[in-house]
Parts: sequence; C-alpha cells; structure tokens
Amino acid sequence: MGPAQNSPGRAANFWPAKKENKSSGTSHLRRHVNSCQAKSKSSSSLPIIGSFFKSSGVLLSVKKHITNTSHLSVRPFEGVNGDGFMELAQSLINVGVRYGQVSASDVLPHPSTVSRRVTDTVKPEIEGCIKKLGSAATTVMWTETYTQLSYITATVQYINEGRVESC
Repeated sequence: MGPAQNSPGRAANFWPAKKENKSSGTSHLRRHVNSCQAKSKSSSSLPIIGSFFKSSGVLLSVKKHITNTSHLSVRPFEGVNGDGFMELAQSLINVGVRYGQVSASDVLPHPSTVSRRVTDTVKPEIEGCIKKLGSAATTVMWTETYTQLSYITATVQYINEGRVESC
C-alpha cells in the first residue's frame, strides 16, 4: 500500500520510511500525521462556513451595510440580486483575500470612470447592431427629484421580420 492509500491526510504522503524514535527526530512527524488523520475522520462533523458566519455576526454586519446602501443612496432593493452586483461583491472579496483590509475608496472607481468604461464597452455593441441590422436610436434623460442625480438611457431599435426589436 502506497502512502496515498494508507492515509487520508496529506502529511502521511511525506512520512519517511524510517522507524520512529527519539534520536531520529521523527516522533513529531508521527504526531502530526495522527493529528491530521483524526481531523479528517471527524471532518464530517465540522461546521460549514455559513454557520461560522451566522455565529460571528459577519452576515448581520453585511446585511446592515447593504440596507444602509439601499436607503442612504436611494438604490433599488433588487440591486443586490443581480449578476453584476454578485460579480462586484466577489471581486471585492477577492481583493480583501489577496491584499487584506483595504480602504473602499482605494478600490472603487470614480463615477466618471465607470461612465467612460460603460460607454467604451457598450458603444461597439450598439455600432455593430446598427451596421448589421440598420436601426434607429432614441435617448431619454431625466433627473431624479430626491437625489438630483441625472440619468440617461439609450435604446437602439430595429425591424426584424416585421417586428420592432431592441439591442
């Protein structure tokens, strides 16, 4: 039986073929292997990460901050439900894992940067749709009265088999 077959623990894969004794200095390795084996046998009883979050208050803190974002910034509740938000949240978690605790202002871009990048991303798609299908574009601009934030939308429409569609 090879080392990978006789033990579920990783440490056993590196266990020397030497007999354990105090003079050879291998007794600490045997204790480590035994510890790993004991942990792997009881790992099915270990709590899942979600239960750690619940007991530590991490989820409560995240919920509090998301709630504050919704009402202080007048953002829709569904904003935390979309693929884009999930991608942003995962990206921020990855930054924290890689670099530790960092200031959000050092990571998040300025709104004009976001606007420019959206334009750079969407513009080729719209131009491609116009060139391929022939179409018309309409825009709508408005200002939200409570926050005085300005918004603009653009819709590109074309006729496909007698039906008006958007891209």
